[in-house]
Amino acid sequence: MWTLSNRLRAMQINAINLNVAASGNWGKDGPPDFPTIGPAGWQQPPAEQKPEYTDNFDFFRKMGWPSG
Repeated sequence: MWTLSNRLRAMQINAINLNVAASGNWGKDGPPDFPTIGPAGWQQPPAEQKPEYTDNFDFFRKMGWPSG
C-alpha cells in the first residue's frame, strides 16, 4: 500500500534520479537507466491525449458564450 509519505519519498527519489541523469557527463553510453519508483500507475507511460480545445475562442464556443 502506498501511503502519502511513501509516495512523497518515491517522488523525491525519482526527482533526484532525473537530476542526476540530466546533469552528468556520461560519455558515449549516455546516462544510466534509473527505474521509476512508485505505484503501478507511475510505471506505465501516460496515454497520449488530444487537446480538447484548439484556441480560446473554441473554449468559449463550447461553454456557450456568445462572443465565441
